[in-house]
Amino acid sequence: AEQTVGEHLFNALAAGSNVDFPKVTEICERVAKEPQEAAEAVRLLAGAFAENGPPRRKLKALTIMNELLYNPRAVEEMRRVVGVRDTLWKLQATSNSGLGDASDEQIRMFATEVEKKCFGNSGDPFQAPAPLVPEDPFSLPVVSESSSRSLPSTDRSTKESKESSTSSVLGTLWQVGSAVKDNLKTGLAAAQEAKGLLKSQGSRLEIPKLPVRPLSERPNLDISFDDILPGEKVHYSISPSVLPINKPFRELQGRLLISNFR
Repeated sequence: AEQTVGEHLFNALAAGSNVDFPKVTEICERVAKEPQEAAEAVRLLAGAFAENGPPRRKLKALTIMNELLYNPRAVEEMRRVVGVRDTLWKLQATSNSGLGDASDEQIRMFATEVEKKCFGNSGDPFQAPAPLVPEDPFSLPVVSESSSRSLPSTDRSTKESKESSTSSVLGTLWQVGSAVKDNLKTGLAAAQEAKGLLKSQGSRLEIPKLPVRPLSERPNLDISFDDILPGEKVHYSISPSVLPINKPFRELQGRLLISNFR
């Protein structure tokens, strides 16, 4: 029996698989042949590059999604995925993923292309609002004072309207600049206040020092683990515990054991 798009994606996103052009083409042709499977394909791919998983899996999901979005049905399904645009914005800032600079650049590029195909520039937080985008001053005609006297009334009114529009834009920019300046002053004052509070409380948290009592009795817990040493006994167990790992960044959950050896 022919594989569904879900089975195709499960195999393509597996840890040991390679996503090449024939594989991507096979998936896109399956969605074109079975449009009802477009929603499943989009949500599987969006979940793959949104989850806190291996960067290589995200790169493969973005590669497939970038080609799949030539299908209008897939674009519509992508727009319905909640929070997917925020995820794409985060992926556009990918760096130090562990795959190398070339792969990081591909992740950023595919995330940008996928976002543009689905959303264009609407709602882009990095795009200046329309009232704040002034006219190009170099596109305006330069008219000398002598020639302006001989301008017809219609040309004069056009020139006055352009000057009024430019003044309005400059006024808006001045208001925005003033608001930003006030916000910076407020933030600086809050930061200085917090700095003074930290100084008053001390530069570091004082941890109480417990007396050393090597001869005191300690509880022996009935806990064993891999590579336990002969004569080793677990005295304390702290659960749950989280160990942060930098490359790649993730948090490993488990428990912390304290024994008579370590």
